[in-house]
Formats: sequence, C-alpha cells, structure tokens
Amino acid sequence: IDTEEKLYTTPTEYMEIVIARSNIEEILKNCQDGGITSTLVYTLLEEGVISICAGNKEEWKPDVVVVKDKESLLKTLGSKYTFVPVLSKLHDEVVSKDKKIAVVGLPCQIRALHNMEKAYFRKYNVHYKIGILCTHNFSYTTFKKIVEDLGINIKDVIKVDINKGKMIFYTKDGEKSTPVSKLENLCDVCCHQCPELYSRFADINIGSMGSPDGWNTVIIMSKKGKELFEKAVKNTGRKRLLHISQFVAERLEKIVERNKNGEIVINLPYYWRTL
Repeated sequence: IDTEEKLYTTPTEYMEIVIARSNIEEILKNCQDGGITSTLVYTLLEEGVISICAGNKEEWKPDVVVVKDKESLLKTLGSKYTFVPVLSKLHDEVVSKDKKIAVVGLPCQIRALHNMEKAYFRKYNVHYKIGILCTHNFSYTTFKKIVEDLGINIKDVIKVDINKGKMIFYTKDGEKSTPVSKLENLCDVCCHQCPELYSRFADINIGSMGSPDGWNTVIIMSKKGKELFEKAVKNTGRKRLLHISQFVAERLEKIVERNKNGEIVINLPYYWRTL
C-alpha cells in the first residue's frame, strides 16, 4: 500500500500535457469546458468498455452512473461539486462480470482503487483509470446550504461553475455567485491536506487549469492513457491539439507543492468535473 509519506515526498511525473477540445456537438452543448472526459468515455463505449462516472440526480444530488450507452453518457455531463462514491459500483453485478471497466474519479478515489488492486483486496476488471483534477469537494448538505444562503431554490439551478474566484449558480432568471474564499472552511478537512492535484495512478487526467475557455487541460500519465487519447483524436476528428507552455507545466508543479505544504488552494479555477 502506498503510504502518506510517499504521496507527500515523491514527485508526480507525467508524460505530456496538451490542451484539447471535443468536436462532438451533443457533448459540447452541455459539458463544462472542452468535453474531453466525456469524449474519452464515448471512445471507450465504441470498444465495449463500460465506464463508472459521477452524475447528478434531481436537486443536484450525487449519483453514480454506469455508462453502458450514449444515453447514460449524457447523464454524466457537467460539473459535480459533491462527493460521489464512484467506487461503490465496482461491487455491482453489472460491472463484476467479464466486461472491461473504466473508472472516472478524483485523485483520492483513483488512489484508493490502486491500493485495492495492489493489496489484491478484490480483482476488478479495470482497464482504464481517468482522473479529474481536484483541490477540494463538498458534502451534498454543504453544497445545498451554499445555494440556499444565496436565496436560490436548488431545484432552480441549471448550471454551476467556478470562474475568476467565484462560485456561480445559474438559473433561468439569471445568476448569483459567492467568492470561493468564503468556502474554505466548508470543504472536507481531508481536502485541505491532500497532496494530489492530479492522480499519479491514473492513465490520464483531465481538468481546465491553464486552458482557454471551452478547452481542457489533458495530463497524460501512461502509455495506455496516451493510446486512448490518440484514439479519441482519431475517432472524433478533433483538429486542434495545442501544447501547454512550459510556464503552465511549472505552475502545475508549484500548485502541487502548495498542497504538499498544507496550503489551501481553494481559490484556483479547477474543481471536480466530468466535462
């Protein structure tokens, strides 16, 4: 099992960082940024791989979605700002047979899955691990309170976003926001000390930091992740793949270092997202 000491002292290495954007219109209509996570899941569907992802039910309640077709994929689009126990679905019959599985999760969830596999706790047929960049998360009760404190009925929220230091809630009547600096004491205490901005155990990580609006930052971690990404590029015909500047790569490392030192990075513009 990987110890906390290793997490805090061993640098997280990656193969490549690029900026990318999906060109699948059905995904782009409802995704948060560039739609890359959903496009990777879409690509895996065509290979017969089912994916376990985060979703939302009514009133933004967290839900775990087993993506077996394009219809269920569409249920996973958009941001998730609450804890979603994606690993719980590994025990379901639907994913415990001979089907290949992909898991889309936060760094802490991907780490837990890695340790479960390493300890031979149970043999799972997980072929791909897709990580989501993360700095913190909320319980559903806390998330709902944030909404209600702004005078919004959670049933009326149609979209949530983090941009320029604000958490923004969109309704049909407009939008309201709150500074993310005011939310520091509301996220889980574990998030304040977590050293993983992106997962060292994922095949590929997706976020938005360093990317223009409407694009994703893609951190390729393994040969398998690179092959999946290149296959998605080929299958969906995306034409633009822009390399992030070295400045952004260095900024990533500085942010990881801040997490290692126990500093709060809640004011940075990337959160739990399936895009």
